[in-house]
Amino acid sequence: MATTVQALCWAVAASSLISACSSKNQNGGAAMNAPTGGTAGSAGQSTAGGGASGGSMTASGGASGDGTSGGESGGAASGGVSGDGGSSGGPAAGGSGGVAGSSGVGGDPSGAPGCAQSTHPVCMDFETLPDPKWTGIGTNVQTGQAAHGNAAFHGPPGSSISTTSLGTITNVAWGRFYLRMTPKAPVGHGDLVMLFDQPGTKGNWYEVGYEFNALQGNWHGNGGEKYMRTKMLLPDQWVCVEFFADGANGAPIQMWMDGVQIVYSEVASTPAILKTVKFANFTIGLTPYHGLSTVNYEGNVMPMTDMWIDDIALDTQRIGCFAN
Repeated sequence: MATTVQALCWAVAASSLISACSSKNQNGGAAMNAPTGGTAGSAGQSTAGGGASGGSMTASGGASGDGTSGGESGGAASGGVSGDGGSSGGPAAGGSGGVAGSSGVGGDPSGAPGCAQSTHPVCMDFETLPDPKWTGIGTNVQTGQAAHGNAAFHGPPGSSISTTSLGTITNVAWGRFYLRMTPKAPVGHGDLVMLFDQPGTKGNWYEVGYEFNALQGNWHGNGGEKYMRTKMLLPDQWVCVEFFADGANGAPIQMWMDGVQIVYSEVASTPAILKTVKFANFTIGLTPYHGLSTVNYEGNVMPMTDMWIDDIALDTQRIGCFAN
């Protein structure tokens, strides 16, 4: 009942947010499958943690194989469940240790949810606030719906948090966050993650977003946006979302859900992705460009999406998911 009342309240607020979004009308280019890279590695029992190390269902031995996007050549080595050497992958060339940076079954080398033990340059678990490195948190942190711990970010329309304190991150970034969109993602397009090349919310940016009830990759800039659609529908439960933005090579963003790499079903042919000199702003939350309805692209027809985000991290090598 509370979610229904919340959603009804959003209908008025969200209607003012509807704007033109070229992604719906652009002609898509050829479909781009996730590259398979190197050998598939031994059988592997990839859980939600460990990313694609150990040769999981579709990540089959690394996401790239060309040694330019996350050190993913060589697949999962012989990691199996443990993902041997995953932390050695990183965004440098080559790398034979899994899909770069996954560290055993648990994935995240901190071993436990939360930022207390974390060494990631960017981390937010919403457990200890305020945090002067972040803006926009406000009253959106709520208890009772967290992926881990007690608190999570609850995203009414147009709500997001940002940081320009990116530490050692330059133009290559691995990200991880936990997401719940209930009862499912909207039909209309919107942003979840925006990784800008300028301090403010402007310039070129990599995006993890949603459209047609599924996750979507995107790059904005150079006179347009290069959408990368998927058919990865979001279930009504917490999922671990990972992404890799390779601005050094101007490569399309790569994404994983619960350790399985997401394959693009449709990719726009233009514009060309420009290389990034340095990422300057990381923004995460809910930015709808159309309605929040789960059944109507433009309108706010019930049911509408409710969203929570938790356990956010950004680093120069793959972070991985926590073992659950």
